[in-house]
Order: sequence, then C-alpha cells, then structure tokens
Amino acid sequence: DADGDGKPDIPTSDLIEQTQAEINRLGVANNWGIMDDKNGKCDPDDQTEPNPLCLRMTLTGPVPITNAVTEYTFALFWKIFPVGVLAVAFVLFLFHCDVLQTGRIQWAQGVKVVIIAGLPTLCSVFTTLGIIGWTNFEVTMTVIIVGPIILALGVSYGLHITNRYAESKGTPREKMALAIQSTGRAVFLSAVTTVIGFVSLILTPMAPIQTVGYSLAGGIIVVYILTMVMVPNLTMLLDLKKPSHPPPKIFITAVRAPIRWNKVAISFFLILMLFSGVISRVNVVEDVDLLDMAPQETPAVSKMITYSEEFESGQVGMILVEADIAAEPELLTSGDGELQKDPHESLTKIEELAQLANDVDQTTAVSIAFLMKSIGASLNASGADFSQWCDLIPDDTVVYEVCQILFGQEYSANATFWLVLDSLDDGGRAGIETQSFLISVFYDGLTPELRHFFVSKDYQRSLIYIDMPFMPVKQTEAAASAINDASDLMKDHGFRPSGLIGVAAVTIDVNNLIVGSQWQSLGFALLFTVITLGFVFRDAKYAVLTTIPVIFTVAMQWLVMDQMSVTLSLVTVMIGSILVGVGVDFSIHIANRVRELGGSLEAIQVACASTGMSLFEAMVVTSAGLMTAYLIPIPAIKPFVTVIIILLSFAAISALLLLPAI
Repeated sequence: DADGDGKPDIPTSDLIEQTQAEINRLGVANNWGIMDDKNGKCDPDDQTEPNPLCLRMTLTGPVPITNAVTEYTFALFWKIFPVGVLAVAFVLFLFHCDVLQTGRIQWAQGVKVVIIAGLPTLCSVFTTLGIIGWTNFEVTMTVIIVGPIILALGVSYGLHITNRYAESKGTPREKMALAIQSTGRAVFLSAVTTVIGFVSLILTPMAPIQTVGYSLAGGIIVVYILTMVMVPNLTMLLDLKKPSHPPPKIFITAVRAPIRWNKVAISFFLILMLFSGVISRVNVVEDVDLLDMAPQETPAVSKMITYSEEFESGQVGMILVEADIAAEPELLTSGDGELQKDPHESLTKIEELAQLANDVDQTTAVSIAFLMKSIGASLNASGADFSQWCDLIPDDTVVYEVCQILFGQEYSANATFWLVLDSLDDGGRAGIETQSFLISVFYDGLTPELRHFFVSKDYQRSLIYIDMPFMPVKQTEAAASAINDASDLMKDHGFRPSGLIGVAAVTIDVNNLIVGSQWQSLGFALLFTVITLGFVFRDAKYAVLTTIPVIFTVAMQWLVMDQMSVTLSLVTVMIGSILVGVGVDFSIHIANRVRELGGSLEAIQVACASTGMSLFEAMVVTSAGLMTAYLIPIPAIKPFVTVIIILLSFAAISALLLLPAI
C-alpha cells in the first residue's frame, strides 16, 4: 500500500495476468469459442461446445504492450543467443583451421582457437547477465542486443592476443609475454575507448538507452578482465601451436595505394564525409515508431496495430481542464439566483475545445459533454402525454419549467441532456438554476467510475480524452501542435486547459530528446576517446590520428542511413556511440603496431598488412555475432544491425587505408 489508500499494490504483470484470466473465464462461461490464429475464424473441429459466439477479446494498450515486450525479451534471448554462439564459433574455426591459408583443415588447431577466444567471452556474457539480475537492474527491451554485441566484441580481444602469439617466436612463455606486452596494451586501449563509447549512452535522458549503456559498459569491463586472465592461460594449457602465415597479397597491395597517393586517398575520404554530413544528414528522417520497437507476433502488439489502423486510435492522450463545473443539487435556492452555480458555461467551453480537437485530422476527442450528448433526458412515451401532471404546478415557477422539459411533448423521445441544456438558454426559459439542477441530476445518474473517468471528485478539474492512431512522429507532432494551439486559444479566466499529454506527447518529446542526445553522446565519446589515447600513447598526434578514422566512420552513418531509408529512432540513435566504441579498436591496433615498428613509412606498410588480416577477421566475427539479431522479430532492430555491420566495414577500411594515408 505505497499510496496509503488502503489497497494493496499489485505488480503490473500480475494485474495484467489477473485481467486476462478473467477474460478467459468469461470466454469459457459464455461459449465465445476457440478462434484460429491464422484466419481469425472458428473451426468447428476445435470447439468444445456447439454454437460458439466466435468472439475473442485481447487486452492491449501501452501497459500490456510494455509488459509483453519485457517478458518476450527474456524468452527470446535464450533462443537467439545460442545461434550467435554457434555463428561466432563457426567463423572462428573457419579462420583458424588453416583451410583459407593452406586449403587443409587443421581440426585440433581450429577447435583450440574457438575455446581460447570463445570461452572467456561466453563466461563474460553470463557474468554480465548475472550482475544485471543480481543488482535487480531495470531491464528494457533494448537489453536484448547486449548479448550479441558483447559476444562479438569479446571474441575479437582474444583473437588479437592469439594472433600476436602466433606471430611471435620463442618459448610459449616468451611468446605470450611479448603478445601481452604488445597487443595487451592495444586491447586495454580498445576496452577503455569502447567503455567510453558506451558510457556516453548513459548521458541520454531515456531509460532504454541508459540500460544499454550501463549493460554494455559493464560487460566490456568484464570481458577485458576475463580475457586477460583466461586467454593467456588457455593458450598455454592447450599448447596452441598455430603457424604464422604471411599477410595476404591483397592487404599488401591495398595498403601501398594510399601511401603512394595519399592526397588522393585523403581527398576521397573527405568528400565522402562532407557528402554524408551535409547532404545525407538532412535527409535522415527522425521518427519514433513505438510499435516498430515491439515484437509483432505478440497478441497485445498485433491487436494494437489492427486497432490503430481500423479504428484510428491507440495513442491515447488527454487535456486537463481546470474549471468549476460543480452543479447545484437543489432546484429552489434562496435569493435572486446570483449565488447559483453556472457549470453550463464551463461545460460549453469544454465542448468547444473538444470540437476544435476533433477537427484535427485523424483525431478523436471525448469529454463529459460527449456523455451529455449521448444520454437521453426526456421521460415521455409514445402516444402518452404526461405533461398534464405539470398543470398541477404553478406555471410561473422553475419546477413547472423542469416538468415541461422532462415530460413535455415538444421534446422528442431522443432528446439528450445537452440539447435540453442548450434549449434553456433560449429566451431564459428556466435559466441558470434549472441548468444547474439538471446537470446535478446527470452527475448523479452516472456510476462513480464513469463520472471520475472524466471529472475529479470536487468537480474542479475534468479531462478531455484525445485519441489518434500510431502515425509517423512528424504527423503526430503536427496534430499535437494544432491541439495545443486550440487549447491556448480557449484559455480564459476560470478556464485553464493544459496542452496535450499522453502517449503522443511523450513520443514527440522522446523524438526531440533523441536528436539532442545523439550529438551529446557522440561529442562525449569522441572527446574522451582522444583524451584517453593521448594519456596512454603519451603523444597527442597519435591520439588525434587514431581518432580520425573513427570520426570518418561515425560521419558515414548518415550516408548509410539515407541510402537505406533508415530512420533515426530510439534504437538507431545508439549507432554513433557504439561505432566510437567498436570502430576505434581497428585504428588502435594499427597505431600501436606502427609505434612499435618505429613510425616510418615502411613500418606503416608492414603494420597495416600484418594487422589487416586480424582486423578483417575481427570484423567478420563481430558481424557474425551481430547478425543473429536479425532473428529478433522487432522491426526497429534489423535496420540498426544492418547499419552497424556496414559501418564496421567502413571502420576497417578507414583504418587500413585512411590511417596510412594520413
């Protein structure tokens, strides 16, 4: 009982489960029948009772959808993650069984590398998930991408150490000492800069993105620790004897070109950056589609899509009106009526505002006045005249006027409360006193639940419900703006309507936050990446040069998103920060190797050619791990993964070609 109302607090999931159980009970008790999920019809062979109603009710809306997405995420993770493990293991085996280098399969060697690079990462993923559960951290839908990303990145750390170990000469201890001394620093830098990229997501004011930031940053720290502890020991325990192969000729040839024609190469990359940043960035649409970020197969989601399309509803909102609409429960009051309450004036303004909202395209507005228009007020019957009873009342009293309204023949059988109230304004028939009395009668005729759905207990505040379908955020923003303008227009002394609040308003605010947070998180990630590299390299020039390919990769996201018609959403907004964390790995390993070899042009060529195969392998392994996210039946995830994979290719290319040219 957190709110002190004497009623026990019920978790959302339990409340939804209880409601659905009651719906199911009603279905069985009233023979609704069993519906076929594919065609929505009643198959006679599936029925337990004859003559079913062929009726199905599905609980949907923002709360059931959110709950369904969270539960679905956990169930889906265990279906997708094993596929990712198999995909990464297969790619690791393919690259390290020597079939690509010699044409012959070295089974033992391939399996050993899979264990050495894969086992620490697998342990890291489970450790990260365990920490999330142990800390009772709030989990959102986007956390499902944490597994594939950590799996993909963690394997690359072990690969770099293993490959460097294979290139070295001497005893196993000497080779491992050299690998840790050399590549270990690069792996540390990669981990730190990756964490910086992910920490930048925590700065966003949106919980789903913050969750990913916390989970990925913590996961990378766990990956680094377990990699540095387990990989060296596993390598020597399994006695990995992997022959060193010369770099493929394609990498040697590719690296020579930008070194010889460095100005041409730099100009080409610069033109691509400018085109992406100036032209493509403007074309990227900012759109938050909440239904696209939910699994389409879930009943709550699929029915909401149907509801949105067929009923033009789903984004429920409201306008809170502060105005006194309390009615006088007594028909006769003392005095000349000056103290009589006049709720009809405020109700008329509420109806006018609801009508203005209704005039907005694809928008439906409902208020307490709508109920008055829907409920009949006359009490006569066909062929009967009850107004004769009114003759017993003096005709110069308010009671006589009310009697004529309720029983008189001049009102048809379908006259509503609203029509009656309006008619009382004509010629001052019964005046404010009668209107107030009839409104009080109307209030008393409603159930408390229905009355409080529209009006507060003290009648000082009321709600106008605004409903619209799920639309592109720009279209939603235009509708919300028109409603807010109408609300501002109606503001008056004693009548204070708020702007639109609810699902649509939140969607618009989230969209605006996404645009702002994208630049904030990117700026933080790039700035602290340069600072960190400067401290570790102890050379500002190397720090800046190493970051330039990352800036190019991040800048290319707009070109890729524009060409693939990918919108900037709650999921794709994370692309830039993730690329800073992932893409800088490629540049760091090359820059670190160049420093070790002396920094000459020859050193650059040797470093890029020898490290190129390792980077290509890391890119393929990372992509294989990320591709498993295609199995997630959430539309917003698939373009996100596609853009990440394409930009990973840009990161590898810029590290191998742009960095040597610079």
